[in-house]
Amino acid sequence: MKQFAIPQVRQTDELGKTRITGKPDSIYYAHSGLAIDHADWQTLSNHLSQVGEMAAGFAGFFGAGETARYTGQLHDI
Repeated sequence: MKQFAIPQVRQTDELGKTRITGKPDSIYYAHSGLAIDHADWQTLSNHLSQVGEMAAGFAGFFGAGETARYTGQLHDI
């Protein structure tokens, strides 16, 4: 298997945190709103995390919390 060098990109988020990644970040949205600046839009990562936590809470009653969490985190991918 060949390995390829991926150029690193330094990025700073809105909170001032700096990350080094192999490629520029793309923002994907799960739900959109009406605001022009997307302030009321829900990012896909936030949506998947919240659905996973909610599913784990419901399924925890019958011992399937972790399975439900993973399923919730993957349901839109």
